Amino acid sequence: MEHLERLNQLATECDSIGVTLYEYNYSYQSFGCWSITIGKPHQRMRFYWDGRESYFGIEESGFTNSSSSACWVDAVANNSISPTKPVEIFKLISEKVREKYCT
Repeated sequence: MEHLERLNQLATECDSIGVTLYEYNYSYQSFGCWSITIGKPHQRMRFYWDGRESYFGIEESGFTNSSSSACWVDAVANNSISPTKPVEIFKLISEKVREKYCT
């Protein structure tokens, strides 16, 4: 399954649980680096893949209102996660979103 198909499935899943997929960025010129921002108006998570370093990260930020800027903080300490395959990465994103917003 291709990256965009997985992204589409993730967007559908987010919609079904009342969470917004705010932003998606992909850079072909940066070794396939990408980021996805998902959440609710006052709390969001950003998931990112560094294609050059083969590194996956998760960050969180709170927002006091619609004009506030993000202040991203690592959500996973000491690189305790290390998925490298797209299927693993998107499964982890789904799990983290459900864990954060469905409990």
